[in-house]
Amino acid sequence: MEKIKIKEIFKDCGRLIWANPFTWFLGLFAALFVNNEINLIIINFKKINNWINQLIFLNSFQLKVSDLFKNFLVNLNFKENPFLIVYIFIALCFFYLAFRSQIALIIFLKNKKYSFKKIWRKSTSYIFPVFLIYFFSLIILYGFLFLLSFPFFQNLPLPILFYIIIFIFLILFVSLISRFTVISLILEKKNILKAIKSSLFFLIHNFLIIIKTIIYINLIIIILGIIFFIVSLGILFPVLFLINLFLNINFIFGFWLITSLATLFIICLLLFTGSLFSAWQIMIWAMIFKKTKKNNLLITS
Repeated sequence: MEKIKIKEIFKDCGRLIWANPFTWFLGLFAALFVNNEINLIIINFKKINNWINQLIFLNSFQLKVSDLFKNFLVNLNFKENPFLIVYIFIALCFFYLAFRSQIALIIFLKNKKYSFKKIWRKSTSYIFPVFLIYFFSLIILYGFLFLLSFPFFQNLPLPILFYIIIFIFLILFVSLISRFTVISLILEKKNILKAIKSSLFFLIHNFLIIIKTIIYINLIIIILGIIFFIVSLGILFPVLFLINLFLNINFIFGFWLITSLATLFIICLLLFTGSLFSAWQIMIWAMIFKKTKKNNLLITS
């Protein structure tokens, strides 16, 4: 069986992203879907612990659908907050662009000869099934928390760590299955059920290399974070010197100018690197799936 190394896939995806600047724009919005599983677990660890603590140990806790809808409707008070509808509209637009950008990046990997206009047009037909995949993923995760509110689980003499570990593995499993189901849906043109089956097969047969890829991507995230921190410090020292100088000579315009430019530069740098990284990461997972499924390759580290 032919073999290909992860680092070669990383390099190929990097060259592909750099050679096609429109993918940077797609990566800016698709960043919603590139939270690495390990980062997602670490960021939400405290929240997971709090949720499960409440579900297991508070006997008075009751999750009623009617109460959820009631609270939701109370918060949707357009009279007290006239800009609420604007916020909702902006959020929906962002999610729409995020879904479509992720789809467009995978379509582009499928056929690199497609123009931006063509992949954007083709992405329309996948929006609803991709939305369903992520929607049901959330239902599974929150459904697990809902089940823990039942008296049966409250009476089990199991340590809280057991539930946390189970939920962490559930996050990892659901996240990976969702990701590869979306990729299968687009690359293999399968319906949702067949795409889920294909993603399960892929996950089972390539589990170790998938875990290695997650670790490598996290290491790159750490390195990028260190580089960004060093660059920020390099910018900070001359900026602080100029700010101190302008304040000493009472040049307020200069103070605001240098502060605004430095802030704008850091934000633009963060958005630019974030866009490249998110597009690159989506391409990596799609390329690993494509190469192993289509060409019967063995991915190695």
